[in-house]
Amino acid sequence: MEGVVWGVVVGFFLGSFGYILTRFIVSPVFRYRKIKKHLRVDLKAAEMSAEKDTLNRTDLARIDGFRGHAKAIIHHVDMVLPLWFRLSLERQDERPMDAAAELMTLANIRNPEHLKKRIAAVRNYLHLER
Repeated sequence: MEGVVWGVVVGFFLGSFGYILTRFIVSPVFRYRKIKKHLRVDLKAAEMSAEKDTLNRTDLARIDGFRGHAKAIIHHVDMVLPLWFRLSLERQDERPMDAAAELMTLANIRNPEHLKKRIAAVRNYLHLER
């Protein structure tokens, strides 16, 4: 009977440790990467629409969505990501806060030429390939 109690206690502590590890370390890193992935897709679409001389309503709505991406990046970097991952980003010269500032500016741009420059800056800050 005592072996069963020890098994329950050890199982409880291992489960608790796994939950903490997943909730506070693994999950935030995957969410940050998912945000970057969605941003890469939207940047590609915005860059393709910037090739045109004029922007239609759909393009403008997508560009306005960059404000939401910036908000998500700021929230994750400031509040959610573990310190070791933020230091890893800094070591890799990835600057998500600067990219968020560029995204905020990008959300207000309506000129296709300026749009291309800001998109290139965001890609440079986050090390996103085309």
